[in-house]
Amino acid sequence: MTHWKAGSQWLRVILKDLYGPATVPPENFETQLLSRPILSGKIYVCAYLSKQEFDSLSTPGRCRRIVLIRDLRDTLISAYFSISQSHVVDTPLVEKWRTVLSRLNQEDGMIYLLELWLPFCGNIQRSWFESGERVFRLEDCMANASDTLAQMFGDCWGLPVERQRMEDVTARHSFEKLSGGREPGQEDVKSHYRKGVHGDWRNHFTPAITRRFKALYGDLLVVGGYEKDASW
Repeated sequence: MTHWKAGSQWLRVILKDLYGPATVPPENFETQLLSRPILSGKIYVCAYLSKQEFDSLSTPGRCRRIVLIRDLRDTLISAYFSISQSHVVDTPLVEKWRTVLSRLNQEDGMIYLLELWLPFCGNIQRSWFESGERVFRLEDCMANASDTLAQMFGDCWGLPVERQRMEDVTARHSFEKLSGGREPGQEDVKSHYRKGVHGDWRNHFTPAITRRFKALYGDLLVVGGYEKDASW
């Protein structure tokens, strides 16, 4: 389980490399999960579901899951550039958001998404935090992909992956490979893999964005371990 802009597409290619046809391709609005029977022995990737939505599914037998989150500040920045620049316009909602963002300056556009789009991500995070579920952070994957993923798959799924194989797979799908040769930190706003670093929100947050963000999501940063308090 995850939310948008939290590395789900990267994790998707990792899982496909490791488990091939066992992975189920994602669909808009999670119809692969919500509209059809859940199949045993399959891995459902890019599952943007709250705890309540997950609990509503009819799952076969023992169902194991991973919850992956990201700092919502970086989630917002990633979403802004994705929706305004690089994301395929594949739903009427994306078309609407892109049109609105094209008419706003960057600060107002980010506040717009902070209030209308980011709540979907915040609600997913909050639901899993409140359930007591163990969560993993994208930032740990960025720092050490092979070790973090090995822990995720081994501890949560009981599917240990041999260390060398995991290192080979993560190397094949590193930011440099997926971005066409750019190093993390080298930005291309037209690419899905825009920058590949965490903490980029510091380059874009204004006092107005910060105030509104703290009011709506400040507690989630503390619960998620991203901040000790609201003094950031």
